[in-house]
Amino acid sequence: MRKYMLKICGQMIRAKRKQFGFTIEELADKAHVSISYLARLERGELTDTTISKLDQVLTALDLNLVDVLLSDKALDPALTDLIHKLRGLKSEESARIAKAILALLK
Repeated sequence: MRKYMLKICGQMIRAKRKQFGFTIEELADKAHVSISYLARLERGELTDTTISKLDQVLTALDLNLVDVLLSDKALDPALTDLIHKLRGLKSEESARIAKAILALLK
């Protein structure tokens, strides 16, 4: 995974951890990773990691890799919320709503 994406991921993880009120130790325990790993991840010091290890941390914070990929500072938070809501629906309903939104934007 590229260092840039890991840096963004680390920033998101730190912000979400603080939002939930977790200490770094509590999150490391919940995600089954070392405190050192999590601290380096949050500081943007990791140059590589496995997807499964990263996913453990994200899952512990109710996040996923899609959140990271869509976290560009240019994206409005409402867009991320919309994507989460669409992903939470049944696929048929999600597709129907996505098509309606796209039709409105034309």
